[in-house]
Amino acid sequence: MIRPKVFISYNWETPKHDNWVEALAEKLVDSNVDVIFDKYDLKESDDAKVFIEDSVTDVETDKVLIICSKRYLTDKGAQIISEELYNKIDNNKFIVVFSEKDEYGNPYIPEFYKLRSYIDLSDEGTFSKNMEKLLRWIHDRPIYVKPNFGEALSFSEDEKFSLETTDLYISAKKAIKEGRPNAIGLVTEYFNVFSKNLEKFRIDLDENDEEYDEKIFSSGDEYFIYKNEFVELVYMIGQYMFDDFIGKRMHDFFQSLTKYLVFPEGYEYKHPCGLDIFKFFIHELFLYCIAALMKHDRYDLIEDLIQDRYYIEKDNLGFEQLQGFEIFHNHLSSFVYRNERLKLGRKSLHADILMKHSRSDYVTFNEVLQTDFILYIVNCVQSLRFGHQQGWFPESLVHMTFPDRPFDIFSRCESRHYFDTIKKILGVVKKMELEAVLESMENEEIYVPEWDGFKIDPYALLNFKDMCTMP
Repeated sequence: MIRPKVFISYNWETPKHDNWVEALAEKLVDSNVDVIFDKYDLKESDDAKVFIEDSVTDVETDKVLIICSKRYLTDKGAQIISEELYNKIDNNKFIVVFSEKDEYGNPYIPEFYKLRSYIDLSDEGTFSKNMEKLLRWIHDRPIYVKPNFGEALSFSEDEKFSLETTDLYISAKKAIKEGRPNAIGLVTEYFNVFSKNLEKFRIDLDENDEEYDEKIFSSGDEYFIYKNEFVELVYMIGQYMFDDFIGKRMHDFFQSLTKYLVFPEGYEYKHPCGLDIFKFFIHELFLYCIAALMKHDRYDLIEDLIQDRYYIEKDNLGFEQLQGFEIFHNHLSSFVYRNERLKLGRKSLHADILMKHSRSDYVTFNEVLQTDFILYIVNCVQSLRFGHQQGWFPESLVHMTFPDRPFDIFSRCESRHYFDTIKKILGVVKKMELEAVLESMENEEIYVPEWDGFKIDPYALLNFKDMCTMP
């Protein structure tokens, strides 16, 4: 991942102001920004003026933040980025960030900068949203960009919505890593804000529009940023958090997302595909959540998520009130329709986009494939035991390179000891319970996924022959 280099220009004022700037620098560092900051980089023997000019004009410095305050504006000696220095280089390298406003609510901005955009971090109520704007500017991920035409498999970028989670994500990540007692509270708040603001992605479809799928595919790419935030946070939860309540908080989060799988009461636009964008998001979040926890062998948290049931408050789609984790996998009719309408000839457009979204520093696509297969097997076990209809279809497996080679987790199950560590997430006590599942597959009582002649081999993927053959 590219790490942008950013210089923070500010004036030494009061301890409160200086601490505010230092806290901003820490947030940027926590967001994968290489910060040039006097408290980090200016040595006692250095000339401060030279340090500033060299930092601003250095071609390796991608961005410059000008922190503006009342004193910065009123005291000409305090304006360390002069108009002369500002005009020396590309103006697009600069952005003003102001920490306070005057009594009329106007920002303190230098005269030479007034026609350019700025970031308002003076108000706690809008801090999180505007901090996200700043990070987008630094990372060159603007909210509004012109879409690329003709990319049938990618979500375009017509409308953008902010979940306003980025500041909470940064704070929660830092608290988790440092083992702070408020980590569980910050994670819970992050989950709550994420769930609440996902509503912003709701779309109304016109039943008479033959290209209604465009609305769905033009509303999703921005979510990719938030998915990556979520995956990183779950990865860190798996690595660092052993709080007794974190499993419940994660279960509560996915429980809260079930409201997006049914239409709200009184909702007028009930196009059959009106929920598809939510169905896709939630399926991918759940899949990646389990995959990220697998990285740290957090089978305790995984068990909470896949063995405990989920309560569906509204059931206008005919759901029973208690559902297993398979509630998070749903058929996406709009994806099938798009594949047919555009004559794309894809085996699974859903799987294609899962793979396209797999760019992550924390979870590889092979780990997603493994997780998808595990969830499929767990659902098969539950279906056989309780007589439930199968509900989890492993969409991603159509992209398997070796459909008969054991996944890593099941290769390790050659050891009986390792099998004993993961059997709880599988929902079995003994290997023979998996044999019953395989027999039901052979008798076609349990469906084995296939796509136009491409079929997986569950027996081989489970490494069943060699399972539990070693101590």
